[in-house]
Amino acid sequence: MVFSRVYISGNLNPSDRQEFIDSQMKIQVLSDIHLEFGIREIPAGEADVLVLAGDIHLGESGVKWMTEHFSHVPVIYVMGNHEYYRHSYPGLLNKLKMLTRNT
Repeated sequence: MVFSRVYISGNLNPSDRQEFIDSQMKIQVLSDIHLEFGIREIPAGEADVLVLAGDIHLGESGVKWMTEHFSHVPVIYVMGNHEYYRHSYPGLLNKLKMLTRNT
């Protein structure tokens, strides 16, 4: 996914504005991969940021998998309902915040 339409506000000089517009951020989105049913090969891609958009794995297993496989790229992890199976809110959320601190 590449976002090419950019809205700019602020006081950029014309050359900086054009450079900003010409740059593109590559975003890789993975969701509903349900690793609890078996590990599958996930292409590394060349994204600038990875979005894990829910139902990656149960509990903290998704975060552990993420840190093992995607330490080279910033990750935005949005938990789905499967992350909470056999866990409680906010207990799991607090645990994951601790696991991902300083990452």
